[in-house]
Amino acid sequence: MNSPINTLQQLMTITMEECGELTQRCSKIMRKYENINDIEEDQRIKLMEELGDVQCMIELMIDHGVVKHKEISDRSQVKKDKLKKWSTLVDTEDLLRYTEGTRMDDAYAYYSHTINRENK
Repeated sequence: MNSPINTLQQLMTITMEECGELTQRCSKIMRKYENINDIEEDQRIKLMEELGDVQCMIELMIDHGVVKHKEISDRSQVKKDKLKKWSTLVDTEDLLRYTEGTRMDDAYAYYSHTINRENK
């Protein structure tokens, strides 16, 4: 398929659009629900879809050499360290509780996929 804009423009434009859609979904959930456990399944699925779209664009930026996975991973750790100081989101006990059988399994699959790509 031919595009009227170049690769960089496509990556940036589509990423902006996907981030905007994720922002909108987060806003809708915030307006409707007070707690994580209150989120209805259809809304959780819509959120997951938007998160997946943004993750796809991040992976495409890595694939096209805009950024490296290690750079993103390093920056992610910097942000987590800041959140430990300014937020209750990063709590060691909570992380251990929520990662068993879920997030860490997903993270392992994602990182394995990414590392294989970086070693091309």
